[in-house]
Amino acid sequence: PAPAAEDIVGLGDEAAVLRGRRAWTQALLAAAAGPAAAGGLGQLPAAAEVGTVFVAGATGNTGKRVVKELLSQGYNVVAGARSLDKAKTAFASSAKVESVAFDVEKMSADAMADSLKGAKLVICAMGFVPGNPFEMNKLAKAVDNEGTIKLVDAAKKAGVQRFILVSSILTNGRAIGQESNPGFVITNAFGGALDEKLIAEKYLVKSGLDYTILRPGGLKDAAPEGTAVIGAEDTLLA
Repeated sequence: PAPAAEDIVGLGDEAAVLRGRRAWTQALLAAAAGPAAAGGLGQLPAAAEVGTVFVAGATGNTGKRVVKELLSQGYNVVAGARSLDKAKTAFASSAKVESVAFDVEKMSADAMADSLKGAKLVICAMGFVPGNPFEMNKLAKAVDNEGTIKLVDAAKKAGVQRFILVSSILTNGRAIGQESNPGFVITNAFGGALDEKLIAEKYLVKSGLDYTILRPGGLKDAAPEGTAVIGAEDTLLA
């Protein structure tokens, strides 16, 4: 069946900042189980049911925590990262992680699909890293738009059962009257990243894959100060 709109959830902005990245990572995995489970912060299916989980962007701040949380729950993980050496170093202590080179700018959808074989669940924690101000628009489009779209196509080719996309708060800001929101203005100033992410979100929605899209607010590297708050699509949480 076609995925319901409730599969798109937005994580509160200030709540996420105050409560820390690990609390949000746990909520991400709960939301990945589906809308009903997300509402009650349930759990993913047992590791034996899910099999291998592929994490794209596994060496980023969020990606590393997603891998860590999956391992704590007993899952086997394939960690995809632009730098294979960086991934091997980050996850050297775990025998349940296979690290693979995964550059969405350079790889074709077919090549990506080969890396995804055997995974039932894909978690996309990718995002372009701002650098040269003259290259930001190009990079945001290449990673947050085109690269993510290729990953969606690869997931379909590989027979993935569920796709979780970690996007950003206010990707849909223009449509909900938040275009002048400082959060939208500042974040989108980096290569139009929110506009590029929204294109990929819409592509995933129409892909036919079972999916969850999460739109987190600001995150920080700190211990959680409570449980994460999850709301419906385009809900502003305080």
